[in-house]
Amino acid sequence: MRTSQKAVARWIPMYHREIFRRITTRAVLSILLVAALSPLSRVSTSEAQGAISLRESALRLVLQTAKRVYRAGEPIYVTAYLKNQSEEQTFYVGRDLDGFCAIIPFHYIELRIIDQNNRRIRIANSAGAGGWKEGTTQREKIEQEYVPLAPKAIYKPNNTCEIRLKKGRYRMQAIYHEFEATEWKPKEPLDFPVWTKTLYSNVVTVTVIR
Repeated sequence: MRTSQKAVARWIPMYHREIFRRITTRAVLSILLVAALSPLSRVSTSEAQGAISLRESALRLVLQTAKRVYRAGEPIYVTAYLKNQSEEQTFYVGRDLDGFCAIIPFHYIELRIIDQNNRRIRIANSAGAGGWKEGTTQREKIEQEYVPLAPKAIYKPNNTCEIRLKKGRYRMQAIYHEFEATEWKPKEPLDFPVWTKTLYSNVVTVTVIR
């Protein structure tokens, strides 16, 4: 059956409208893709990881500030704590996390600060050293450097760090790092499940005014 000239006349504009719709859709997707690759999106990668961590991890790292608005030069006190969200599993976590302003070789909680221009703000960090005498067993290491976190329990180490920032808007996120237990060799059976995965906290936004 041949198509009439009238039917063809109707089909051509519809065809162009379909082509226009496809091109427009692809253009929008391209814009979204470029936006996803922008510096702003790259900076927030850890925030996305933090969201995944909060949903899927048995342990949760929670970041808190005393308030959300500060004056320039005013000390900003930030704290973090670990919460075991599981119903029946106990995990061992770092006993001495030494605050956000200290990095120790066993485990520590890092504080990342990003300003309104997506630049990383560095805070003063001191570094510690540590080691074990020869023959120290894994059980002894756990008893000295770790604490058990029972189901639904909270461990709030003394990790307050005084921070002072200039005027602006800042995003903060804490990250829990474990190094010591990741180097152990399975030479002896252990009844202590040490938490070794990196944890990302919720993101806290603060505003600093004059």
